[in-house]
Amino acid sequence: MARQLPRISGIYNENSVDGANNNQAFFSEARGRTRIAYVYSMDTIKEFQVSASNYSAEFGQAAGGVVNAVTKSGTNTIHGDLFYYLRYPSLNALDPINKASSITHNLPFTQPVHQQQQFGGSVGGPIIKDKFFYFLTYDGSRKVFPITYTTSGSSSLVTANCPSGASPAQCAAAFSFINSTLGNFPRTGNQDVYFAKLDYQLNPTNRLSANFNFQNWRSPNGSSLEPQGPTTR
Repeated sequence: MARQLPRISGIYNENSVDGANNNQAFFSEARGRTRIAYVYSMDTIKEFQVSASNYSAEFGQAAGGVVNAVTKSGTNTIHGDLFYYLRYPSLNALDPINKASSITHNLPFTQPVHQQQQFGGSVGGPIIKDKFFYFLTYDGSRKVFPITYTTSGSSSLVTANCPSGASPAQCAAAFSFINSTLGNFPRTGNQDVYFAKLDYQLNPTNRLSANFNFQNWRSPNGSSLEPQGPTTR
């Protein structure tokens, strides 16, 4: 007989960067949660440390796993890099839900992600050789992803369920308003992330570090609540 192991929700995990808490307090999840793609540039991260169980008390605040991301530092050699990633509409397949909805309601097809770009770079090096180092990162993200509103209702359902006391013209006007809110609407998600870090080597076994991470996320129409649950998407 198979035994099902207990599962722990993701909100019980601890997320940190350089040992400092990187959770957001409202949902007890990593900053950004599901709406913001990331809060640290991938070019900033050197490595990950993962503790699944039996970790020491210094971590704490978790009933699940502990994930600590370690940021990069400058070295005695000046080093930099650039990156650019592009996701373009002509390379994407049509989303099956949007495609089916467009056919049902006679709406034009649209790509859920119309275009996505991520670009940036980093540079690091010495301020005082063997003693004082700097590391800088910039990361930009530009995403165009139209939102689609659909419904499982139809004009016949609205007419058949017209409440007593309401005229057919009132019901038709109500349905016309609801129908005007359906379809594809523009939506973007643009982000800029800046990171700066200084390291000072006190002696062979001790180092002082200070870092600053700034994120600017802009997304008009980026959050959509569902008043009717399964009747909207």
